[in-house]
Amino acid sequence: MTVFFRMGRPLIDAEPVAGYADATTHLVDLCAWAELALERGGHARRLRAAGATIAMALADAELVALDARLAELEHWIDARLARSRGALPMPALAELFGLDVAEQRVIQLLVAVELDGTRLRLLGEPPALALDLATLYATLAWPGRGEAEWLAAVAGPLARSWREGLIATEEVPGLGMSRRPLTLARPVLAWLSGLAVQDDGVAAVRRALGPGR
Repeated sequence: MTVFFRMGRPLIDAEPVAGYADATTHLVDLCAWAELALERGGHARRLRAAGATIAMALADAELVALDARLAELEHWIDARLARSRGALPMPALAELFGLDVAEQRVIQLLVAVELDGTRLRLLGEPPALALDLATLYATLAWPGRGEAEWLAAVAGPLARSWREGLIATEEVPGLGMSRRPLTLARPVLAWLSGLAVQDDGVAAVRRALGPGR
């Protein structure tokens, strides 16, 4: 018997997992994942600000619970994708550009925040005005990976995304690279949010990147 979980509730064969009907239904789950990831990031930021060691953070009950809920939701999304028949923007984008999981997670967070900036409130204090690499590290990787290690791992793929026009970084005087706000290219946002149909979305992204893509 196949068992999936959604937010702690078991979903078994008697309640089959349905595939995604369109980009909008997929986006709803991606935004739910992003909100939970930002909540996790907010808690991680508070722990770090309070001086928690890595050992303390790894044993923190709330952080462990949030990580478990994220894993369940990721499993749920993967299960629905496996049963989806039509092409969906996010998997198509990942295939088109060869995006790894870390890049896809960053783009999912950027989409969610671009569509609703109030989601940044989930990060708590101090207020976050935009997503940057330092905030993404706390959201996605701390305390399981060291900051330098994580930044080194994502620097190459994200640098490629910047060069290819998927993600832009805003240069702000006095801010280092890890603190510069990140934004998603408008054609990519329109495609992933379902505002552009599949074929038009691919064409728009290709045009934005030039003839080499």
